[in-house]
Amino acid sequence: MATHRPDGIAGPVIVTGRGRDLLTLADGSASVIATASVDVEVAYIGRREILSISSSPDVPGLQGLVGTAASSGFRRQVSGTVDIEPGSLLNLLLDDLPVALLVSGVSMMFAGLRPMFSEAHPAHPDICAGWQSGGSIMTEIARTGSPGVPTGPDAPSVLVDDDPLAWHELPDHDPNTVCRHRRLDLVAGSPARFDCFFRDQHVSFGGRATSVHEYTVRGALSDDRSTIASIEAVPGALPWRECDQAAPSAARLIGRPLDGLRAEVATSFTGITTCTHLNDQLRSLADLAVLDGALEQA
Repeated sequence: MATHRPDGIAGPVIVTGRGRDLLTLADGSASVIATASVDVEVAYIGRREILSISSSPDVPGLQGLVGTAASSGFRRQVSGTVDIEPGSLLNLLLDDLPVALLVSGVSMMFAGLRPMFSEAHPAHPDICAGWQSGGSIMTEIARTGSPGVPTGPDAPSVLVDDDPLAWHELPDHDPNTVCRHRRLDLVAGSPARFDCFFRDQHVSFGGRATSVHEYTVRGALSDDRSTIASIEAVPGALPWRECDQAAPSAARLIGRPLDGLRAEVATSFTGITTCTHLNDQLRSLADLAVLDGALEQA
């Protein structure tokens, strides 16, 4: 999912999301079994109002999202407005929209528009590991009023030279674009194993791609493939030195059923032992049930 601002940093954000399900058989043959895309124009300044939206496949109720805010409460709005299958690729793209827009604020910071906090507009500490009291962000806010601009390491391409189907086609991005790569793999076996990866990356005005957030989550399912049997979160590039303290929180999902996993993470993964972006990744593990259904059909 990519976010860019063709009309300038204060103009609307254009969001382009693409997804694909790929089935690879034991003999190495592969086939695309589902695709989806979404294109959204958002008035970012203010309430992040959706100005226009289209998708493939088209679904009833999608235009009911025009005029709504793609921020807090948006996922409930989707479930109540759009006739869409839970766990479908299109539903996952819409589910990702609020956080993709949140992270797109990095491009404004690189353009010199840094958020400022004061007594009238205070920061809220302890919402996650990165924003913990006494940590890097809160210390910088106390010193300057702003959290500073996160500058990560170079982001290597996610494409795999000897596996051209590993990712769907990825377009080149305009300068000062923020994009989010996500992958969720389920491998049949005893036990069935999963591997989940995501990266938020920023493309500078000079075309350099750097990592903002990056995690890999891997583990195994129970024998009946209904619960998380083992799990490990491995931090990659993260913006603040305290962020990777959230990695052990993934172990709290051991023994938890896939059914209801999204609600479980949303309600109980809060505070300085967690990470907003890792939480999004952990929530996505609920969709292993959909991938398992595709493997069963195959």
